[in-house]
Amino acid sequence: MARDGRRRPCFADSRYPPRTCAVQRAGTSNQGVSRSRQASIGATGVQGCYSMKQVLESLRDGRIWVEDVPPPQLRDQFVLVRNRHSLISSGTEGGTVKLGRMGLLAKAKARPEQALKVLQLARTQGPLTAYAVAQHALDMPLALGYSCAGEVIGVGSGVDHLRIGDLVACAGQGQASHAEIVCVPKRLCVPVPLGVGTDRAAFTTVGAIALQSLRVADLRLGDNVVVLGLGLVGLLVAQLLRASGCRVFGIDIDQRRLALAQEQGWAQTCPADAANVMERVLSWSEGAGADVVIITAGTEDATPVKFAGEFCRRKGRVVVVGRTEMHLPREQYLFKELELRTSMAYGPGTGDLDYEQEGHDYPLPYVRWTEQRNMGAFLDQVARGAVELEPMISHRYSLEQAADAFALISGERNEPSLGIVLEYPNIPAVSSRVELQIRSVQPQLAKLRVAVIGAGSHATNEFLPALAQCEVEFCGIASASGLRAAALGKKYGFSFASADVEEVLADASTDAVFILTRHDSHADL
Repeated sequence: MARDGRRRPCFADSRYPPRTCAVQRAGTSNQGVSRSRQASIGATGVQGCYSMKQVLESLRDGRIWVEDVPPPQLRDQFVLVRNRHSLISSGTEGGTVKLGRMGLLAKAKARPEQALKVLQLARTQGPLTAYAVAQHALDMPLALGYSCAGEVIGVGSGVDHLRIGDLVACAGQGQASHAEIVCVPKRLCVPVPLGVGTDRAAFTTVGAIALQSLRVADLRLGDNVVVLGLGLVGLLVAQLLRASGCRVFGIDIDQRRLALAQEQGWAQTCPADAANVMERVLSWSEGAGADVVIITAGTEDATPVKFAGEFCRRKGRVVVVGRTEMHLPREQYLFKELELRTSMAYGPGTGDLDYEQEGHDYPLPYVRWTEQRNMGAFLDQVARGAVELEPMISHRYSLEQAADAFALISGERNEPSLGIVLEYPNIPAVSSRVELQIRSVQPQLAKLRVAVIGAGSHATNEFLPALAQCEVEFCGIASASGLRAAALGKKYGFSFASADVEEVLADASTDAVFILTRHDSHADL
């Protein structure tokens, strides 16, 4: 027990209450590992001793690569997971990759809120400071991915619904990443039901996004629903609508996706550019029009919103899920008394730090479907066979081939794709840190040998640039995520990077350690 009475993070603890549902353990799946292997994973995990590979993107030029980085360290209210599969989202991640390949002016136009922050910084601290901060941000690689599934190898204090060896689906941008090891908040982890493989469980985040749009739409059995856009989210929406007893009509510009939805029986379909698309919608709905239109298409104009207004019956509802402009045709929406709703991410809890990071749940009687409950409900539909995912997997790649996989969604390769799944090796390499090997450094007695703990904005924008001007020799750098430590370590010539502060504190070659973490962490260090 800790001095404050809380149970310390553990990796081999059986003191958990019985579960109320059937959950896969690693040993019960054909993708599992042996009991002896589980034990070694747990024992190694205590020190967090994994070097791992992770998919990164350069925000400066959009380049995608796989790099060895220190693994994340286990925290209270978090779970450490060894990935088996992760899903590449052509919409969200495709947009991120395209943004990275834009020029600076195009980036500013695409993300005006970020450009405004730089301008405000220039006014308060001067243009040189604003320029330096912007350059530091572009130098920091971005961790890609937000939907994955794997095996629990570490359980933090405050987590009582998961155990070592459980198979879980994970969500969260920057947390459920394309990496061998991820550290995910307990509210963004759900157990994988028996009979569901981790390749299918990796769809859970996108599935929760689709399911939340149905919650927002407030559907009734037998409703006529038009789905505009049959991409990854749109096809999942169509299947969930069918499972809910709705009649579904899908519209897209891609003939292959239309054919897939039609052949699988998920929806009646029509090409978006068909001359008689309106007539076909009216015929399908027996002249009434759609009760609900769900927009899952991603566009830079308001065409989907315009079409949705045409397809809806009077007093119908339009739900926007995809990233699209919302310049409403006033007369159309006004005189038909249409209701416009937006669906954000996976459900209530998204973006709430108290919920996601601190683990405070919303009371079920008042918030029936949180993002975690949506994730579990989607997996339940997969386990029941109501949602079929295998037909949606168009490509499978190993983690090392991630750059090839992302070439499919960036437009580099002219090849149709839908669900792109990354597969991970069974046993990651064991190491406590990453040797950066930027240059061969011979110890110089005339220089002070320093190490740094913490890689936040103060370290990035102020402390390290100033320290680099001094006559010092950089040894080790550590941060909670490991990724920032590796990036800054390479930039400033540190000899190694780690996510474990003990590695830095135990390094015999270090003369001085600078602690740049948050104030409330200083006493423990």
